[in-house]
Amino acid sequence: MPAPLYEAVKPITLEEFWKLAHKEHLSKIVPEIFLPAKLPQGFTHIRIWYKPPVILISFSDRPVQTYEEANLTIEISMLKVDAVPSLEELKALYENDSKTYVMSIDGWL
Repeated sequence: MPAPLYEAVKPITLEEFWKLAHKEHLSKIVPEIFLPAKLPQGFTHIRIWYKPPVILISFSDRPVQTYEEANLTIEISMLKVDAVPSLEELKALYENDSKTYVMSIDGWL
């Protein structure tokens, strides 16, 4: 099993991520990334772990060292379209993991 992403790369801020995304031309791979416009009260700490093809964005009400400590973490995986699992496959994969929720929002997994 590979090491967690937080052991492979250091977290960066949202501003650092946008600079990196612009430099690496991520818009050609992921044209748009929608982040919550409003967060629950107190969620002021945003950290990002980025190592292609994975982006993990964590939101928390306190400083965290890993995405596992955060209140909410969103994973964006830049996969080829034919490699993306279905909603049912993802739900089956994580059915015994009480910390992971799989859902579809407006057609997005």
